[in-house]
Amino acid sequence: MSVRLGLRHLSIIEAISLTESFSEAAASVNISSSAFSHRLREAERRLGVQLAKKRDGRTYLTTAGNILLTAAQTCLRELERAETEIKLLGLRDVEFLKIGASSLFGFQDYGAFLTLLAKEQPEIEALFISSVSSDPITALKSRVIDLAIMPSKIELPVLEATQISSDEMVAALSVHHRKAHQPYLTAKDFINETYIGFSPGREQGREFESFFEPAGISPGKVICAGSTENMLMLTKTGMGISIFARDVITALTDLKDIKLLPLTKTGLRFHWYVISRKQDSELSPSKKILALLQKKGWPKSSLKKKGPLQRISKQ
Repeated sequence: MSVRLGLRHLSIIEAISLTESFSEAAASVNISSSAFSHRLREAERRLGVQLAKKRDGRTYLTTAGNILLTAAQTCLRELERAETEIKLLGLRDVEFLKIGASSLFGFQDYGAFLTLLAKEQPEIEALFISSVSSDPITALKSRVIDLAIMPSKIELPVLEATQISSDEMVAALSVHHRKAHQPYLTAKDFINETYIGFSPGREQGREFESFFEPAGISPGKVICAGSTENMLMLTKTGMGISIFARDVITALTDLKDIKLLPLTKTGLRFHWYVISRKQDSELSPSKKILALLQKKGWPKSSLKKKGPLQRISKQ
């Protein structure tokens, strides 16, 4: 099936969502109101649905318009990112390394990684692609990114995993929560509770795969917060219980309003892995960075296990 809309149509959909005004939206994309109206009608005619409607002097997207808005924002941001990357490539002799990570990953040590990169591989510039955090592996396989940082080793024939560090998944809840006094939480403790997660998708290696599913239990209710900051805010206000990597949450907040509890009596530790494509050239930025991490280790002061990193691949 051929695509019926172009970028000019997607840009007006985003403009409507930002301004809720025909004239302001038209001005924001540098066309006249009549041309804007014509372009909107053209998009609606091609799709066979109404995308926007007026109410109380304002212009709002319809349900179909909002569905299109999600795709529009993704396409436009990816195009902006690509244009920026191309522009930088033309300015200086540099190789770009695109990195994606699980939403469980924290950035408390990312600066140290960039410092190491600048010192040891100055010709490589790392670009973190935050839009793929809900599914970094698909992005890696489709070459949207070059490396994925994941809380499990992801056993696929075309990929290999390099263990970089260890951490512990912990429950985070308000200090006033009725279960804050418990020494630890099990999956059963979530049956009648609201669980605050990052996104509706169930990422590999995260809490559903390693904590809830082995116990055959699902939380009573799930709120998808959409960001780590929102998860923290909802947790602090007592809206429910969330799960973080211990090193991540202790770096993000002073824990004054949050109690951290182990998951299960013995705790739930996990390993962080850098996932790469096996078929990448040894001269590619991804392979150069893997070699650097093998030699220097992940630059993390709280790393429990020192020494060479472990290379794991599925034969």
